[in-house]
Amino acid sequence: MKIIIVGAGELGQYLTSILIHDRHDIIAVDLSDDILDRLKENYDIMTVHGNGCLLSTLRKCGLGDADLLVAVSGDEAANILSCQIASHFGAGNTICKLNSVDFFPEKSGFKPSDLKLKHILVPAAECVDKIVNVLDNKIILDQIAFSNPNALMTLFEIGPSSPLAGLRIKDFPVLDLINSVRFSAIIRDRQHIIPHGDTTIVQGDRIYAAGPRDKVMSMINWVSPDNSSISTVIIAGTTIIARKLASELCGKGYEVRVIEKDRARAEAFLDGFPYNLIMINGGPTEKEVMTEAGINSCDAFVSALNDDEENILSCILAKKMGAKKVITVTNKSEYVDIVPAMDMIDCGFNSSLVAVNSILRIPEIENYFSIDAILHHINAYLYEYKVQAGSPACGRTIDEIKFPKSVVIALVFRRDEVISASGGLRIMADDIVATIATLDMIKTTAPFFSKRGFLSL
Repeated sequence: MKIIIVGAGELGQYLTSILIHDRHDIIAVDLSDDILDRLKENYDIMTVHGNGCLLSTLRKCGLGDADLLVAVSGDEAANILSCQIASHFGAGNTICKLNSVDFFPEKSGFKPSDLKLKHILVPAAECVDKIVNVLDNKIILDQIAFSNPNALMTLFEIGPSSPLAGLRIKDFPVLDLINSVRFSAIIRDRQHIIPHGDTTIVQGDRIYAAGPRDKVMSMINWVSPDNSSISTVIIAGTTIIARKLASELCGKGYEVRVIEKDRARAEAFLDGFPYNLIMINGGPTEKEVMTEAGINSCDAFVSALNDDEENILSCILAKKMGAKKVITVTNKSEYVDIVPAMDMIDCGFNSSLVAVNSILRIPEIENYFSIDAILHHINAYLYEYKVQAGSPACGRTIDEIKFPKSVVIALVFRRDEVISASGGLRIMADDIVATIATLDMIKTTAPFFSKRGFLSL
């Protein structure tokens, strides 16, 4: 497939690093020769130097026969124009990155399709959704969606008082839950463990659990019976993410406090803000300011500044001063793997990673890619395969299929049904099989579900 990526900043580079594994023909467009040169050194791609919203530049990329154009530069007006030109001249599909949804106010009736935009991507809004999801419960660290909307995978941490601590998985006492929810991966001492029936869960384990949404949330509640709800949230920064997050949380009834060291930005934030909240003028890396904000008694602290390093440092300080849950937002792709390894930070959401995962889930486009989601906590990937009649897996139970030991079958989707992948489950034609594996395992795993089987290698 031919993909044009307009904008080779943090998001454009990270998107290239993921899509290149599917052997697509990728053309990167940017005004920086240095960035393009680095991309060519690292990946087998074509680069075009120029303005991505000029027809002359896009024609150099072979716009007419492009299957997909993704405009992810820092200029949202330029992104819109790039996508409009691409649609007019026959590109198969377009994705336009915007900084906010302000272009299309909900009550205006003005829609992306009115500008000939097929798909829009708003990383700030996606990050806010991820943060709000983990505020449902103090032990939830991340949530991952599947192609089936009834399914969910949640990453959560085992606390000292959890009834699951010290229990073998096969001894789990609530059969309805353990038969519906699949423990798909465990992170222990920063190591990825593939769980089995004899695996004993210990305090501090981080577990990926997959299943029907309602069963997964019931599992979370069972695992954390003494969990108190989150009601007070302190947000550092007045960025687009911070403002949208504060608005959503206030609308849900949370008590929200915001820390901002620039007085003018603090006043601009409050001007026209639809809810009452407390604004503290100061820096979130200053102990006195954090004390004034009440960090020692808050349920959650979210650092959403534009500076990644300051976000990380403020989260570490917040944790040391008593914040029960700390969440950082980062933008640089190098922090995708670094933040999950930091013990003092509970959750980290990288805007590039969140955006790429959103792209991989866009209807009409997701079938272009073999990867369905990036599980950065374990350096693995979520893949979904449709089972073809006559494939090696079709008609056999999971136990009968000799999958590589490092591959985990998490769930099976049979029409609208979400089924936990137990060993005795028989795989049928047209099932969707959700697996967790590393990139190097895709060539080994995919043939199990193809009619050509291992002849397709």
